[in-house]
Amino acid sequence: RVAEEAAIVAPAPRVAQALWSQSTLAGLLRTMKVDLYHSLKHPGPVMFSGRTVCTLSAAGPYDGLCLYPLPVPDLLYWNVLGRTYLRRADHVIAVSAFVAGSLPPDLAPAPDRLDIIPHGLPALFNAEPPARNGAGGAVLAVGNVVAVKNFTTLVRAYAALPQELRARHPLVIAG
Repeated sequence: RVAEEAAIVAPAPRVAQALWSQSTLAGLLRTMKVDLYHSLKHPGPVMFSGRTVCTLSAAGPYDGLCLYPLPVPDLLYWNVLGRTYLRRADHVIAVSAFVAGSLPPDLAPAPDRLDIIPHGLPALFNAEPPARNGAGGAVLAVGNVVAVKNFTTLVRAYAALPQELRARHPLVIAG
């Protein structure tokens, strides 16, 4: 049997998440006789006896040096529990070579334990965009609104554009 994190929802606060994943989730996986646990984002049970796969969407939380702006409970969550889980994972999937290469050296999985699998995109995104016929379009920025994403520089650069250009291309931030 296989369990994925998306199918089992954990509580939100980090302390509650850590306790839940290491006790309640571990118990559920044992009861369900799960052979493989795939963590899509958060650390799974460290003492799980089955095989584990960990998907990495970012390496920032594991830097241990506060380069990724996180509150203290989150730093502890990722740099104690997260690091332990990542080191013990049977296999790691990184969403890009950049993410895989951004891991601290002590967390980099051996090549036989790592696959780089980019997020899939429908063929529609590989096609040439339709002609705009001179019409403007929005400048879209998507991401978590945290310091490491540097939205401040984007807003400053956008503000420095000529007014007529900004009028044709409004800035939209989704995060």
